[in-house]
Amino acid sequence: MVMAKKGLSDIVTNVLIILLVLVAISIIWFFVRPTIQQGAGSLQGANDCLTLNVEPVSCASSAAIDGYDIRIKRNVGSGALQGVKFIGYDATGNSQVVDNSTLVLSELSETTIKGIFNIGTISEVAVAPVAATADGNGRVCPENTARVTCA
Repeated sequence: MVMAKKGLSDIVTNVLIILLVLVAISIIWFFVRPTIQQGAGSLQGANDCLTLNVEPVSCASSAAIDGYDIRIKRNVGSGALQGVKFIGYDATGNSQVVDNSTLVLSELSETTIKGIFNIGTISEVAVAPVAATADGNGRVCPENTARVTCA
């Protein structure tokens, strides 16, 4: 009889250890899960930034309106475009950003935006697409490396 009790004691001990491990994993997951979910939420639109390709084509001083007429094109890319940010650089490298959140541009199309950067003299222009997100705020993608010189 002594042997039977010892065997039963080993089984109970192993079951208790397994239960303690499961409880410990549950407690850790309770604290880690919100951090993981919050981090994943900040990635909204990141995939679209990889596929959105918007670049400036030309920049010319507008005679009719005080500002610049900037022609941009959207290349191949299936990302959801919510708008475009225009970045104008002066001769000393200072920048000015103009947000055009209403711009809708389909793949492989071009458009001209008139009267941008009506303050100061702009020597170069770059663009940064804004990818659409589920919350409607949009995600500003990195600036396109292509710049055009304003005439």
